[in-house]
Amino acid sequence: REAKAGKVRARLDRRQFLWIDARGAGAWYPAAGNIRAGAGEKGTLAIWQWPQYTHDNTDLYWRLEVNSSNYIRQCSGRTLGVCSNGTIWYASTEWKTATVAWEHLVYTWDFTVADQGHLRVYWNGVDAGYHIDNANAPVGTPTKLELGPVTGTISHGPHMMYSMAVWDDVMTAAQAATLWREGLRYQITGAEGNGNLTLYAGFNDRLNADYAAGDGTFHVDGAADRYCLVDD
Repeated sequence: REAKAGKVRARLDRRQFLWIDARGAGAWYPAAGNIRAGAGEKGTLAIWQWPQYTHDNTDLYWRLEVNSSNYIRQCSGRTLGVCSNGTIWYASTEWKTATVAWEHLVYTWDFTVADQGHLRVYWNGVDAGYHIDNANAPVGTPTKLELGPVTGTISHGPHMMYSMAVWDDVMTAAQAATLWREGLRYQITGAEGNGNLTLYAGFNDRLNADYAAGDGTFHVDGAADRYCLVDD
């Protein structure tokens, strides 16, 4: 069942966050029902993350992949990368200065019109300004929304995520700015974006999603010592 707009807002005094080793943990949520990024579909993914000092393509905080030629993923730390049958588009925030603090990223995609897919990135409530308006959706049906570095690679450091939320519609610039102002410990209700909230993982005392339109079970294919919840 998908969450409609609500009005209850809450912040927790005690919080935890997800830590994933630089070698990757093979962590993932099922994609079905939880995130939509195919032809004719649109969506938003918002995440609080601790940034890597150096960004490259091993710094994958999240990814939705059919294969190496069809995917949508966060790469190089803050960039939204989309690949459709081998053609790649990047909506980037690499012009932003590296920070040593939690930062808020909002990624949006709209593939409702072929060859006119819109990609946007918002960093700490600010439109990155590097817009893509000619993308196409990945081809095929992904099965996993994966978190952290690819297992078997070594990124520049562990990946830390405070919370992650997904909607099945595009969040506006004003909504992204408002969500950032709510702060790190804000609990998502679904009212913050357009459409339906389809996945929310707060990573507070639990790894399974707090809300999921599909299966919200947190899975790990890698070693047990490569991920954990850490007290803030």
